[in-house]
Amino acid sequence: MGIRGKRRLGAMAQTQEDAWAAQVTLSTLCTSRRPFDEMGLVWGDPAQDEAQALRNLQRGARERGCDAVLAVSIYSAGSERLFSARRRNDEWRAYGTGVKWLPG
Repeated sequence: MGIRGKRRLGAMAQTQEDAWAAQVTLSTLCTSRRPFDEMGLVWGDPAQDEAQALRNLQRGARERGCDAVLAVSIYSAGSERLFSARRRNDEWRAYGTGVKWLPG
């Protein structure tokens, strides 16, 4: 298999993994109308931007068996420039309360 074939397979695997992780619902609300069991605090891996931090949170929650993450928060660390809208070399992290939906 050539380099292009390997890249295509890698892109397909990434797309499948993203679809798998996207099954986790993210919400900034701390509760839901749907009944749930709390699984505990869930953190996403560090990321270079906010969107990737949220995808990492979904992936981490899915790996822990969560159906959703409530009370989602996101923050940036690693910059010494405090009042800049766009800081360089920031590390973004997202976290929240992982939950498992109850039947009914």
